Amino acid sequence: MKRLKENKVLLIALLVLIGFSSCSEDATDKQWGITKIYMPQASVLNGGLTNNYPVPLNNNVATKNYELDTVTNTLKIVLGVYRSGLQTLEAYSVKVAVHPDSTSSVVSQTLKGVELPADTYTLPTEASVANGERQSIFYLTVDLNKLMTKYPGYAAKKLCLVVGISDPTKYELNPALSRTNVIINASAFMPVPAILQDGSFDTGSEQNWLLTSLDGTIPALTDAAKVANGVLTMNYGTTAVTRSIAVYHPISLENGVNYKFSAQATWSGATSAEIFFVLSTVKPITGQNYVKTNNYFTGLDAWMPTPNFSTSGTGTFPQAGKWENGINRSSGEFKANFTDGYVIILATTWGGNIGNVVIDNINIEAL
Repeated sequence: MKRLKENKVLLIALLVLIGFSSCSEDATDKQWGITKIYMPQASVLNGGLTNNYPVPLNNNVATKNYELDTVTNTLKIVLGVYRSGLQTLEAYSVKVAVHPDSTSSVVSQTLKGVELPADTYTLPTEASVANGERQSIFYLTVDLNKLMTKYPGYAAKKLCLVVGISDPTKYELNPALSRTNVIINASAFMPVPAILQDGSFDTGSEQNWLLTSLDGTIPALTDAAKVANGVLTMNYGTTAVTRSIAVYHPISLENGVNYKFSAQATWSGATSAEIFFVLSTVKPITGQNYVKTNNYFTGLDAWMPTPNFSTSGTGTFPQAGKWENGINRSSGEFKANFTDGYVIILATTWGGNIGNVVIDNINIEAL
């Protein structure tokens, strides 16, 4: 009985949000008592202009449109049917089904949209309303454990599914509101794996950061950069040299998606040197100079007005940088123009010294 009351409260909250003007046709129906059946969720976002139904709806407790079972890790999304009009409330039922073609269309129109995998959800085939009742609810139930196990890459996606009602045993459908475009923000319910999983330089990450000399000069390459004790340390020793090295790590992004880049660094003792963080499809090659100008980058050199790389400092890039391309200095935002590429740390000296550089917490997150 308590669960039944809670369910009614959820549906009523959604109906209040929709109001009596979910669409012009429906408002007229109610005014004159014409009886129609529809899905309230189809008009909850914008009165039925798109039939989109975000989950979570708006992170407001008063309009919460799901239940989360933390014991079984299942997500129950509230859906339902409603009958308008002033006539006597008599029992009726409708068929419930998924519409694959419409789902594909919603996916194509949704940023980061993918179809909710069929093996991760259950849906009733029918919804019934009893005598004396105007509405009833049913659930789209999603198995989050299966989602996380079989589709971990979907954690940063919008999971789309079009659910519709049809074949009422009594009354007529409002066709404009007989389908609901469920769009689940997966990141609200699934852990989002880091795009750069080794950006904190934890133990074991050293095998995934690759190191190469771009000019082949001394000192020994193994002394130039090391991942240890949770940081990347770059140091050429005390000898002034002309040399360039690259430390890099593969990444995968989504072309056209907005991201945010950040990295923490501390530096001291550099002369005639520069350090840059680069995002690119171009892999560093041993013995070849790296051209960064056609890529995303942020960095410091020893010639810009102070503070620069020749003075001791600490900061977060790109805010601490003096040069950047494609990355907003104040926010760190950039729009990816590639899928598979690299995060690259370039350190170069011209008859000088890089001093001591400590790098930590390189992070890329989707917006």
